[in-house]
Amino acid sequence: LMAMDSGIGAKSDPFFEIRVNRNGKQLLVHRSLVKRKALKGTWEPFELDMNIIGDLDSPFKIIMRDWDADGTHDLIGEIDTCMRDLLHSWFEHALYKPGEGGENGRGVLLLDYIQPLPVAYQKQYPIALELHCSGNKL
Repeated sequence: LMAMDSGIGAKSDPFFEIRVNRNGKQLLVHRSLVKRKALKGTWEPFELDMNIIGDLDSPFKIIMRDWDADGTHDLIGEIDTCMRDLLHSWFEHALYKPGEGGENGRGVLLLDYIQPLPVAYQKQYPIALELHCSGNKL
């Protein structure tokens, strides 16, 4: 991931958000924990309810940010995707910053693996997945 903090040996404090567009507003679906002073990180697995995302082709954003104590949280980069992309391919995608063109060296998001939740959870969440994500420097 891109170093967003300044100074010698600068790093970032990355975290990511998954957001869907509902009625013209960005709805937060998931926010990861912050990885302090890192240029790459692996996050804990998390569950994603497909009833919130929509169908396999419903678009959503994965936004990587650099945590700042003042709450401004700088944008590292983002990707636009859908669940079909995540489920049917090896997922490694370069992050981009809107307005700067395509892949511009801001880092890469890797989806290590994705799996349906065990049958015991399916009564509570009929369509839910567990995702394992990591981010690296290009």
